[in-house]
Amino acid sequence: MRRFARHLFTLCSAASALLLVVVLAVWVRSVFRSDRFYYQPSVDRSLHLYLVAWERGRLGVGMFAAESLAVSRLFWQSDAPRWAAVPGPGERGFLGVRFLSGTDSVWRQPTTPVVTGPQSTQVRELAVSLPCWQAAALSACLPAAWVVRSRRRKTARLRSDRGQCLRCGYDLRASPTRCPECGTAPIMA
Repeated sequence: MRRFARHLFTLCSAASALLLVVVLAVWVRSVFRSDRFYYQPSVDRSLHLYLVAWERGRLGVGMFAAESLAVSRLFWQSDAPRWAAVPGPGERGFLGVRFLSGTDSVWRQPTTPVVTGPQSTQVRELAVSLPCWQAAALSACLPAAWVVRSRRRKTARLRSDRGQCLRCGYDLRASPTRCPECGTAPIMA
């Protein structure tokens, strides 16, 4: 079980390191270009438009009201970065992270023949954006923990092979029962 947990930790650390590389690349690109990826399902299946964006050192994801009569599509928009927008209504911030919450109307054609004409439906809109440096710091935590953990394991293995105390590194050849420096009893294999 411990071996599985160790392999899972290593796999998650590798995925987090890859995410860190992507975040750093997006951060550099966001200084020069403003990119937005949209996914618009057909309005019959979903009433939301999904967005992933980066601009001026910020990453954002959001779920907004769909465009009326839209067909299902995935599209990308890129242009010169705009200056930082003034927070709009319903937008709040905490420690550099911005949260947007609100509602909007979506006009869609009725699905039953009894009702005629387009209908308006209220749709919840949510968005979160954060500075790229925060995303980079968050994605660097697992790889940093993996490096520290592997370094500790390597140090313990080297000390064990040399006959040293695993805790402080004192030479235990003269006193194999207990470390005279820190008082730790060696682990017998």
